[in-house]
Amino acid sequence: MLSDVLCKNSKAKDKPYKLADVRGLFLLVTPNGSKLWRYKYRFLKKEKVLSLGAYPEVTLKEAREKHFRAHKMVSEGRRL
Repeated sequence: MLSDVLCKNSKAKDKPYKLADVRGLFLLVTPNGSKLWRYKYRFLKKEKVLSLGAYPEVTLKEAREKHFRAHKMVSEGRRL
């Protein structure tokens, strides 16, 4: 699981990389230094990725809340 300190201290690298949280939620750190919240899930046998906002505008707590609502919809079979 991620912590706010880990999110804040993550630095850009040559290639984009992911910092995983729970159930498909992750922070994508890009080479230009932006940090983007993403939720990777499967719907109707297709893999999809939902954008949840940019860190730090969207905090870890807010990203988890958005992820929880989206995960609930997917598990109920509802389209996002």
